Amino acid sequence: MHSAVMQNKKYIKFANKNTVEVIAMGSIERGVSSGHRNARTYEVKDPLSGKIRKEFALFPGLTLEDMQKLNRSKAVSYNQSGKIPHTAIVDPFSLEKITEWVGGTSSKAIMEQVKAALKTIRKEHGAPKLSRKDLFKIRASLKKSLLALHKKDFNRAWSEIRTVRKKAEKLPQEVQEEIRPVEAKIMDFARARLDEAQGLIEKNPAKAKMIAGGLASKLKGTPLGERAQEILDEIRQKD
Repeated sequence: MHSAVMQNKKYIKFANKNTVEVIAMGSIERGVSSGHRNARTYEVKDPLSGKIRKEFALFPGLTLEDMQKLNRSKAVSYNQSGKIPHTAIVDPFSLEKITEWVGGTSSKAIMEQVKAALKTIRKEHGAPKLSRKDLFKIRASLKKSLLALHKKDFNRAWSEIRTVRKKAEKLPQEVQEEIRPVEAKIMDFARARLDEAQGLIEKNPAKAKMIAGGLASKLKGTPLGERAQEILDEIRQKD
């Protein structure tokens, strides 16, 4: 795909809603080593791990390692012409090529072919169970939960995950699998806090009560909520 298409605002908006873009660029290492302007990078710090990633300015979110993996993927096999740029539309279910362009083409032509392909694919497989807009909202909530937990803000983390959990049962299995590990981390944090409260019953009952009380109201109806209530009951018996 030509850079004029990739940087076209109308196409970017269209692709964000309708396609999954996969790029294979065999000369990326040479571009990096020579300092080519299209291989410029910027540093991004992960707010959770603190690790620094160098991502391409032209391909936000992708590192050199990511690009190298894509160059080893099936994406490379669709260009049998050996010429660049090359663009192909691929059926996401069969992974068969639907159509291709050898050389440059317009964003309008690509969008028209994508729309036609979508009609055929949805007629055969049905419409998506979840819109990308809703998927992005869910992922944003999960990210906010993890960031809040990183700052030891259980209330915020719990509030964000609850928003997602309300819809969880109706979501596709793949999305539920993204939610579970985040929810597990929040529960692990709550469990550790209750362990702390348990150990403070004799030494600092006021602090133990504060910790357990805050968690009891949030986790009501869960095993951890019951444990929080048991800690509160034990503190009251000692008063």
